Amino acid sequence: MKIQDLDVAVIAFHMQGCGHCAEFLPRLRIQAVQHADVPTILIDVDRNDQAARVYKIDGTPTTILIRKGQAIAKIDGAGTDADIMDLYRRATS
Repeated sequence: MKIQDLDVAVIAFHMQGCGHCAEFLPRLRIQAVQHADVPTILIDVDRNDQAARVYKIDGTPTTILIRKGQAIAKIDGAGTDADIMDLYRRATS
């Protein structure tokens, strides 16, 4: 299945060796488990730079909420726990 085929998803762009990513991803995973009904996709930009270009990602971590392939919300950087929870709340509303 392609990202564009999903009704809704949270996509986190990260890269190996990124300190902010290492701090952010465990917090994202907690919310992903609590919101298992929302697909959460982790994309390593070193391995998939095409997806990063499509969604105009210019730094990591960056997390976006998509609906029907279109980005509708974005967290630049590690964000706060409240930012992450807000993405999942918006995904389910």
